[in-house]
Amino acid sequence: MIRINLLPVRAAKKREQGRVQLALGVMVILAAFAGNYLWYSSAEGDLVTAQRRVQDTQRQITQLERIIGQVKDIQKKKQDLKKKLDVIAKLRKQKTGPVKLMDSLATIIPKQVWVTQFAEKGGHFTMQGEAMTHVDLASFLSALKGSKYFKGVQLRDASLAKGPGGEPIVKFTLTGQADYAA
Repeated sequence: MIRINLLPVRAAKKREQGRVQLALGVMVILAAFAGNYLWYSSAEGDLVTAQRRVQDTQRQITQLERIIGQVKDIQKKKQDLKKKLDVIAKLRKQKTGPVKLMDSLATIIPKQVWVTQFAEKGGHFTMQGEAMTHVDLASFLSALKGSKYFKGVQLRDASLAKGPGGEPIVKFTLTGQADYAA
């Protein structure tokens, strides 16, 4: 029987298989490196895009904060202007208010009542005068209470006295608030 030694063929096949496996291993490693590089590049691109969006958003926020600051400044100026206009309107009313108040007083005072002294300070007034009778004084007091220029009118003092001709008269003192804005 003839014997053939197949060992060298097997060894050559094993060597060839080792080379193929080594080549496959190197290719797998290279493919893994290439895959990792592609994944890293993609992730880095996403990161750069996200950072750009964040910077754009921060710029927009800065611009909006500046605009909000300007709006707040405008609102503050508007409030200041409104206050100034209110003061001007109040001054205009106070300018014509005393004239209207005295005109109203002259209109409502009865013929038998005389105002001898009128003082006003800080919107509060004190009025002293004389009346022929208590009825005339009561009529005058009612007319003052009905006037839109006089508020909170109160009789502080009323006393009988002798007039210049010896006839009895009623001396009175009234207090209240003068309303110029009416």
